[in-house]
Amino acid sequence: MHIETGLAIISMLQRNPLDGATVFVTAIARFDPESGEVIEIAPGVDDWKEHEAVGPALESRDALRDRIESAYEMKIETALVALDR
Repeated sequence: MHIETGLAIISMLQRNPLDGATVFVTAIARFDPESGEVIEIAPGVDDWKEHEAVGPALESRDALRDRIESAYEMKIETALVALDR
């Protein structure tokens, strides 16, 4: 979980009900960083992605992590620029 935003990447396995194949899922949810309570299951950031293999799922997880961190850093930089004016 990214503590500053409360966004957490969830990785899980599930079975495809049609053929029983394993599906690798990456999803994001927002939690309260202090209590751990769920705030929002689908905050609108690539909420749910299904993959047929573990490699693409891990790549998706890493890309989501990078997006969360980059977005947070850009907001901090924007705020600091605004304070300097």
